[in-house]
Amino acid sequence: MPSAWKIIAHLRPREIEEPSVREFYFVALPEREAAIDVLRMRHGFDDAELEVAGEAPADALEWLDIKPGQIFRLSALK
Repeated sequence: MPSAWKIIAHLRPREIEEPSVREFYFVALPEREAAIDVLRMRHGFDDAELEVAGEAPADALEWLDIKPGQIFRLSALK
């Protein structure tokens, strides 16, 4: 089963008084540092704080059909 990392990106707010924006990702790469590097290459992530929350559960990867090398963004419905 492929592995993936749960990463929380704290993005800079668009306006000065706003809080930072949190986005949640599964990054399907075996090495933790490679997962961080790949996410940091995305537009707008060069100065984001990236927090690794651990490995993603294998059953979640299977259920979401996440393949090695993919980045999967999780978001809440509003």
